[in-house]
Amino acid sequence: MSSLAMETQELLVRLDQHCGSFPEDLVAEVITRREEVTPRFLEILENIDRNPEPWLADSPGMIHIYAYICWRYSAKHVPIRC
Repeated sequence: MSSLAMETQELLVRLDQHCGSFPEDLVAEVITRREEVTPRFLEILENIDRNPEPWLADSPGMIHIYAYICWRYSAKHVPIRC
């Protein structure tokens, strides 16, 4: 795995684990790297669509929230099936 992929994974992990305040620095990084991060966010949303049960559990992770926000405010989003 390339170091860029590791950096992307680290960014997503940090975003997922962040709590207590709005992570301005992490969100700014996501915006800067949106072309690289958006496919990962879409994978998360597709996983939720296919199998929502694990995401419905009381989990402290936040990555799905940021993925949804990114998708929702994207100019080129594809609707998720309900």
